[in-house]
Amino acid sequence: MDTLTHALVGTAVSDGFFRRRLGPLATPFALIASSLPDIDSVTYLISPEHAWAYHRGITHSFFPMLVAAPILGFLGYRISRREGSWLLWSLLALLCLSLHTIFDLITSWGTMPLLPFSNARISWDIVPILDLFLTSVTASSFVANRILRWERIDYFINPLTFPVVHRHPRRQVAADWVGRAALALVLVYLLIGWQQNRQTVRLAREELAKAGVEAVEVRALPIMFTYVAWNIAARDADGIVYNAVYSSFARAPMRFVRFDSLPASAIQPVLATPGGGCLPGIRRGCLSPTGSKRRTAGACASTTGASLP
Repeated sequence: MDTLTHALVGTAVSDGFFRRRLGPLATPFALIASSLPDIDSVTYLISPEHAWAYHRGITHSFFPMLVAAPILGFLGYRISRREGSWLLWSLLALLCLSLHTIFDLITSWGTMPLLPFSNARISWDIVPILDLFLTSVTASSFVANRILRWERIDYFINPLTFPVVHRHPRRQVAADWVGRAALALVLVYLLIGWQQNRQTVRLAREELAKAGVEAVEVRALPIMFTYVAWNIAARDADGIVYNAVYSSFARAPMRFVRFDSLPASAIQPVLATPGGGCLPGIRRGCLSPTGSKRRTAGACASTTGASLP
Protein backbone atom coordinates (compact mmCIF):
# COMPACT_ATOMS: atom_id res chain seq x y z
CA MET A 1 0.00 0.00 0.00
CA ASP A 2 1.21 3.53 -0.70
CA THR A 3 2.44 5.60 2.25
CA LEU A 4 -0.31 8.22 1.85
CA THR A 5 -3.08 5.65 2.32
CA HIS A 6 -1.22 4.14 5.29
CA ALA A 7 -1.13 7.58 6.92
CA LEU A 8 -4.82 8.22 6.20
CA VAL A 9 -5.83 4.88 7.71
CA GLY A 10 -3.95 5.84 10.86
CA THR A 11 -5.73 9.19 11.09
CA ALA A 12 -9.10 7.43 10.69
CA VAL A 13 -8.22 5.20 13.67
CA SER A 14 -7.17 8.24 15.70
CA ASP A 15 -10.21 10.33 14.75
CA GLY A 16 -12.62 7.47 15.35
CA PHE A 17 -11.40 6.18 18.70
CA PHE A 18 -8.64 8.29 20.29
CA ARG A 19 -9.05 11.93 19.31
CA ARG A 20 -11.28 13.08 22.18
CA ARG A 21 -9.25 11.15 24.76
CA LEU A 22 -5.78 12.21 23.67
CA GLY A 23 -6.44 15.67 22.27
CA PRO A 24 -5.57 17.33 18.94
CA LEU A 25 -2.03 15.95 18.81
CA ALA A 26 -3.40 12.40 18.37
CA THR A 27 -4.09 12.88 14.65
CA PRO A 28 -0.62 14.04 13.49
CA PHE A 29 0.86 11.47 15.88
CA ALA A 30 -1.14 8.69 14.16
CA LEU A 31 -0.21 10.05 10.74
CA ILE A 32 3.49 9.82 11.53
CA ALA A 33 3.29 6.45 13.32
CA SER A 34 1.36 4.91 10.42
CA SER A 35 4.04 6.02 7.97
CA LEU A 36 7.11 4.99 9.99
CA PRO A 37 7.45 1.37 8.73
CA ASP A 38 8.05 2.72 5.22
CA ILE A 39 11.30 4.25 6.42
CA ASP A 40 12.96 1.25 4.75
CA SER A 41 12.09 2.87 1.40
CA VAL A 42 15.48 4.58 1.65
CA THR A 43 16.83 1.35 0.14
CA TYR A 44 15.60 2.69 -3.20
CA LEU A 45 18.39 5.26 -2.95
CA ILE A 46 20.90 2.40 -3.10
CA SER A 47 19.36 0.46 -5.97
CA PRO A 48 16.04 -1.07 -7.02
CA GLU A 49 17.52 -4.50 -6.31
CA HIS A 50 18.19 -3.59 -2.67
CA ALA A 51 14.65 -2.23 -2.37
CA TRP A 52 13.22 -5.50 -3.73
CA ALA A 53 15.27 -7.40 -1.20
CA TYR A 54 14.80 -5.29 1.94
CA HIS A 55 11.65 -3.18 1.55
CA ARG A 56 8.81 -4.49 3.73
CA GLY A 57 11.37 -6.27 5.87
CA ILE A 58 12.30 -5.73 9.52
CA THR A 59 10.47 -2.40 9.83
CA HIS A 60 7.26 -4.21 8.84
CA SER A 61 7.70 -7.06 11.33
CA PHE A 62 5.23 -7.29 14.22
CA PHE A 63 7.95 -8.12 16.77
CA PRO A 64 9.95 -4.85 16.62
CA MET A 65 6.64 -3.00 16.83
CA LEU A 66 6.13 -4.34 20.35
CA VAL A 67 9.25 -2.40 21.34
CA ALA A 68 8.67 0.69 19.19
CA ALA A 69 5.05 1.28 20.26
CA PRO A 70 5.79 2.03 23.98
CA ILE A 71 8.63 4.34 22.97
CA LEU A 72 6.41 6.27 20.56
CA GLY A 73 3.64 6.27 23.16
CA PHE A 74 5.97 7.83 25.72
CA LEU A 75 6.98 10.55 23.24
CA GLY A 76 3.37 11.30 22.38
CA TYR A 77 2.43 11.42 26.05
CA ARG A 78 5.22 13.87 26.91
CA ILE A 79 4.81 16.11 23.85
CA SER A 80 1.04 16.36 24.47
CA ARG A 81 1.83 17.63 27.96
CA ARG A 82 0.56 14.43 29.55
CA GLU A 83 -2.88 14.52 27.96
CA GLY A 84 -4.55 11.12 28.14
CA SER A 85 -2.31 8.32 29.38
CA TRP A 86 0.93 6.68 28.28
CA LEU A 87 -0.93 3.40 27.78
CA LEU A 88 -3.44 4.97 25.37
CA TRP A 89 -0.68 6.65 23.38
CA SER A 90 1.19 3.33 23.18
CA LEU A 91 -1.98 1.53 22.08
CA LEU A 92 -2.56 4.07 19.33
CA ALA A 93 1.05 3.68 18.17
CA LEU A 94 0.78 -0.12 18.15
CA LEU A 95 -2.47 -0.03 16.15
CA CYS A 96 -1.00 2.37 13.59
CA LEU A 97 2.19 0.32 13.15
CA SER A 98 0.32 -3.00 12.97
CA LEU A 99 -2.27 -1.72 10.52
CA HIS A 100 0.54 -0.56 8.26
CA THR A 101 1.82 -4.13 8.01
CA ILE A 102 -1.69 -5.58 7.64
CA PHE A 103 -2.49 -3.18 4.81
CA ASP A 104 0.72 -4.28 3.09
CA LEU A 105 -0.14 -7.94 3.56
CA ILE A 106 -3.40 -7.51 1.64
CA THR A 107 -1.43 -6.50 -1.47
CA SER A 108 0.51 -8.83 -3.78
CA TRP A 109 4.05 -7.46 -3.30
CA GLY A 110 4.98 -9.66 -0.35
CA THR A 111 5.73 -8.59 3.24
CA MET A 112 7.93 -10.19 5.91
CA PRO A 113 5.90 -9.70 9.14
CA LEU A 114 7.67 -12.44 11.13
CA LEU A 115 11.28 -11.27 10.96
CA PRO A 116 13.74 -12.12 12.48
CA PHE A 117 12.19 -15.56 13.04
CA SER A 118 11.09 -16.09 9.44
CA ASN A 119 11.97 -14.31 6.19
CA ALA A 120 8.93 -15.66 4.33
CA ARG A 121 7.18 -13.04 2.22
CA ILE A 122 3.42 -13.21 2.73
CA SER A 123 0.82 -11.69 0.41
CA TRP A 124 -2.95 -12.06 0.46
CA ASP A 125 -3.58 -10.57 -3.03
CA ILE A 126 -6.79 -8.72 -2.07
CA VAL A 127 -6.08 -5.20 -3.32
CA PRO A 128 -3.39 -3.57 -5.51
CA ILE A 129 -0.58 -1.49 -4.04
CA LEU A 130 -2.42 1.65 -5.20
CA ASP A 131 -6.17 1.45 -4.57
CA LEU A 132 -8.22 4.52 -5.43
CA PHE A 133 -11.22 3.50 -3.32
CA LEU A 134 -9.24 3.01 -0.11
CA THR A 135 -7.40 6.30 -0.58
CA SER A 136 -10.61 8.20 -1.39
CA VAL A 137 -12.54 6.87 1.61
CA THR A 138 -9.79 7.55 4.14
CA ALA A 139 -8.99 10.96 2.63
CA SER A 140 -12.67 11.94 2.80
CA SER A 141 -12.74 10.91 6.45
CA PHE A 142 -9.66 13.03 7.15
CA VAL A 143 -11.10 16.14 5.49
CA ALA A 144 -14.53 15.69 7.10
CA ASN A 145 -12.94 15.38 10.55
CA ARG A 146 -10.94 18.56 10.12
CA ILE A 147 -14.10 20.43 9.08
CA LEU A 148 -16.28 19.02 11.86
CA ARG A 149 -13.67 19.71 14.52
CA TRP A 150 -12.89 23.17 13.09
CA GLU A 151 -9.15 22.61 13.31
CA ARG A 152 -6.84 25.19 11.89
CA ILE A 153 -4.59 24.00 9.08
CA ASP A 154 -1.48 25.50 10.73
CA TYR A 155 -1.82 22.87 13.44
CA PHE A 156 -0.57 20.24 10.99
CA ILE A 157 2.28 22.48 9.93
CA ASN A 158 3.47 23.06 13.50
CA PRO A 159 1.45 20.96 15.99
CA LEU A 160 3.62 22.02 18.91
CA THR A 161 2.02 25.49 18.82
CA PHE A 162 -1.13 23.93 20.32
CA PRO A 163 -3.63 26.32 18.68
CA VAL A 164 -7.07 26.85 20.13
CA VAL A 165 -9.48 24.23 18.75
CA HIS A 166 -13.21 24.91 18.84
CA ARG A 167 -14.97 22.03 20.61
CA HIS A 168 -18.68 21.69 19.87
CA PRO A 169 -19.85 18.46 21.56
CA ARG A 170 -22.16 17.33 18.78
CA ARG A 171 -19.56 18.03 16.12
CA GLN A 172 -16.97 16.06 18.08
CA VAL A 173 -19.28 13.03 18.31
CA ALA A 174 -20.15 13.31 14.61
CA ALA A 175 -16.45 13.47 13.74
CA ASP A 176 -15.81 10.32 15.79
CA TRP A 177 -18.44 8.43 13.84
CA VAL A 178 -17.10 9.66 10.50
CA GLY A 179 -13.77 8.00 11.29
CA ARG A 180 -15.46 4.81 12.47
CA ALA A 181 -17.73 4.69 9.40
CA ALA A 182 -14.71 5.07 7.11
CA LEU A 183 -12.98 2.11 8.79
CA ALA A 184 -16.16 0.02 8.58
CA LEU A 185 -16.49 0.83 4.87
CA VAL A 186 -12.84 -0.14 4.32
CA LEU A 187 -13.43 -3.46 6.10
CA VAL A 188 -16.48 -4.27 3.94
CA TYR A 189 -14.50 -3.33 0.81
CA LEU A 190 -11.67 -5.68 1.79
CA LEU A 191 -14.06 -8.55 2.54
CA ILE A 192 -15.59 -8.15 -0.92
CA GLY A 193 -12.10 -8.09 -2.42
CA TRP A 194 -11.19 -11.30 -0.59
CA GLN A 195 -14.36 -12.96 -1.94
CA GLN A 196 -13.57 -11.74 -5.49
CA ASN A 197 -10.04 -13.12 -5.22
CA ARG A 198 -11.25 -16.55 -4.05
CA GLN A 199 -13.85 -16.67 -6.81
CA THR A 200 -11.30 -15.71 -9.48
CA VAL A 201 -8.88 -18.40 -8.29
CA ARG A 202 -11.67 -20.99 -8.38
CA LEU A 203 -12.68 -20.01 -11.92
CA ALA A 204 -9.04 -20.13 -13.03
CA ARG A 205 -8.65 -23.68 -11.73
CA GLU A 206 -11.82 -24.71 -13.55
CA GLU A 207 -10.66 -23.19 -16.86
CA LEU A 208 -7.25 -24.83 -16.59
CA ALA A 209 -8.82 -28.18 -15.79
CA LYS A 210 -10.94 -27.89 -18.95
CA ALA A 211 -7.68 -27.43 -20.91
CA GLY A 212 -6.19 -30.51 -19.27
CA VAL A 213 -3.84 -28.61 -16.95
CA GLU A 214 -3.58 -29.70 -13.33
CA ALA A 215 -2.43 -26.57 -11.51
CA VAL A 216 -0.58 -27.02 -8.23
CA GLU A 217 -0.66 -23.30 -7.47
CA VAL A 218 -2.91 -20.47 -8.66
CA ARG A 219 -2.75 -16.80 -7.73
CA ALA A 220 -5.01 -13.94 -8.77
CA LEU A 221 -3.08 -10.66 -8.49
CA PRO A 222 -5.16 -7.45 -8.50
CA ILE A 223 -4.26 -5.03 -11.27
CA MET A 224 -3.42 -1.45 -10.27
CA PHE A 225 -6.07 0.89 -8.80
CA THR A 226 -8.90 -1.63 -8.22
CA TYR A 227 -9.60 -5.30 -7.64
CA VAL A 228 -12.13 -5.78 -10.46
CA ALA A 229 -9.31 -6.80 -12.84
CA TRP A 230 -6.87 -9.62 -12.11
CA ASN A 231 -3.58 -10.92 -13.45
CA ILE A 232 -3.79 -14.68 -12.98
CA ALA A 233 -0.72 -16.87 -12.67
CA ALA A 234 -0.81 -20.66 -12.36
CA ARG A 235 1.89 -23.31 -12.16
CA ASP A 236 1.73 -27.02 -12.83
CA ALA A 237 3.87 -29.79 -11.34
CA ASP A 238 6.50 -29.37 -14.10
CA GLY A 239 7.06 -25.71 -13.28
CA ILE A 240 5.28 -24.45 -16.41
CA VAL A 241 3.52 -21.13 -15.81
CA TYR A 242 0.16 -20.13 -17.26
CA ASN A 243 -0.91 -16.49 -17.35
CA ALA A 244 -4.22 -14.73 -18.06
CA VAL A 245 -5.91 -11.37 -17.45
CA TYR A 246 -9.48 -11.45 -16.18
CA SER A 247 -12.18 -9.01 -15.11
CA SER A 248 -14.67 -9.82 -12.36
CA PHE A 249 -17.40 -8.39 -14.58
CA ALA A 250 -16.40 -10.37 -17.69
CA ARG A 251 -18.47 -13.28 -18.92
CA ALA A 252 -15.97 -14.55 -21.47
CA PRO A 253 -13.79 -17.54 -20.44
CA MET A 254 -10.20 -16.92 -19.39
CA ARG A 255 -7.57 -17.28 -22.11
CA PHE A 256 -4.29 -18.55 -20.67
CA VAL A 257 -0.86 -18.20 -22.23
CA ARG A 258 1.72 -20.89 -21.47
CA PHE A 259 5.30 -19.99 -20.49
CA ASP A 260 7.85 -22.80 -20.46
CA SER A 261 10.58 -22.75 -17.81
CA LEU A 262 14.21 -21.98 -18.50
CA PRO A 263 16.92 -24.12 -16.90
CA ALA A 264 18.14 -22.82 -13.56
CA SER A 265 21.65 -22.23 -15.00
CA ALA A 266 20.24 -19.63 -17.40
CA ILE A 267 19.05 -17.31 -14.64
CA GLN A 268 21.55 -18.11 -11.89
CA PRO A 269 23.65 -14.94 -12.53
CA VAL A 270 20.52 -12.80 -11.99
CA LEU A 271 19.53 -14.65 -8.83
CA ALA A 272 23.04 -14.10 -7.45
CA THR A 273 22.59 -10.30 -7.39
CA PRO A 274 21.53 -8.59 -4.10
CA GLY A 275 17.89 -8.35 -5.11
CA GLY A 276 17.84 -11.23 -7.54
CA GLY A 277 16.42 -13.64 -5.00
CA CYS A 278 13.33 -11.46 -4.73
CA LEU A 279 12.67 -11.25 -8.44
CA PRO A 280 10.74 -14.54 -8.70
CA GLY A 281 8.41 -13.34 -5.97
CA ILE A 282 7.50 -10.00 -7.50
CA ARG A 283 7.71 -10.40 -11.28
CA ARG A 284 4.38 -10.28 -13.02
CA GLY A 285 2.99 -13.74 -13.52
CA CYS A 286 5.27 -15.35 -10.93
CA LEU A 287 3.87 -17.30 -8.06
CA SER A 288 5.27 -18.00 -4.62
CA PRO A 289 6.99 -15.03 -2.95
CA THR A 290 10.63 -15.35 -1.99
CA GLY A 291 11.09 -17.80 0.85
CA SER A 292 8.63 -20.42 -0.34
CA LYS A 293 10.16 -23.87 -0.67
CA ARG A 294 7.71 -24.70 -3.44
CA ARG A 295 9.34 -22.19 -5.81
CA THR A 296 11.18 -23.68 -8.79
CA ALA A 297 14.31 -21.86 -9.87
CA GLY A 298 13.47 -21.59 -13.53
CA ALA A 299 9.76 -20.86 -13.39
CA CYS A 300 8.59 -17.61 -14.91
CA ALA A 301 11.86 -16.88 -16.67
CA SER A 302 10.52 -17.47 -20.18
CA THR A 303 9.90 -14.50 -22.45
CA THR A 304 7.79 -16.28 -25.05
CA GLY A 305 4.51 -18.04 -24.69
CA ALA A 306 1.79 -19.88 -26.57
CA SER A 307 -1.95 -19.63 -25.99
CA LEU A 308 -3.81 -22.63 -24.65
CA PRO A 309 -6.44 -24.09 -26.93
